[in-house]
Amino acid sequence: MKKLFIIAFFAVSFIVLTTVNFVGAQEGGFVKATEPQEVSDAPGNITYNWLWYNTITPCRATDTRLIWFCNPCAAGEYYLDVQYDCPQIPATAKAVMVNIAAVNMTGGGYVTAWPTGDPRPLSSVLNYGVVSGLPAISNAVIVPVNPNETYEMSFYLFRAVDIVVDAMGWFD
Repeated sequence: MKKLFIIAFFAVSFIVLTTVNFVGAQEGGFVKATEPQEVSDAPGNITYNWLWYNTITPCRATDTRLIWFCNPCAAGEYYLDVQYDCPQIPATAKAVMVNIAAVNMTGGGYVTAWPTGDPRPLSSVLNYGVVSGLPAISNAVIVPVNPNETYEMSFYLFRAVDIVVDAMGWFD
């Protein structure tokens, strides 16, 4: 039995080490890149500018039930100043990781999020509907921000709903 345990231990260790080397884990778990990286096998030799993710203690950026007093908010566009509501996010942030929750749903719909000043995208970041026993639904998304606007982030609500937005980190 002891021999079987030793063989299993070495087999698992080999698999883990091989996987870590194959995946390409870097020092500290980060890919260190100070210059834009050019990928030669990508179409058109796309140049990537790496962004670093910085975690923060989750911060309530908005809760439309308490702050905007919509109860629920009507369909339409709304704007959010994430850096004002969450001072841990610096003005140099390029994007923010947020968790968006839909509550007080009045029917099926969706939420779209995008940087203020850009055209509204056709895709949603959260789809919701009225489901028995499901009072809220949420999704974590990365939303670019526009530092040149007073309100960096825009939201579109398809149908009346309240949203709760928590910032969890930022990219620079």
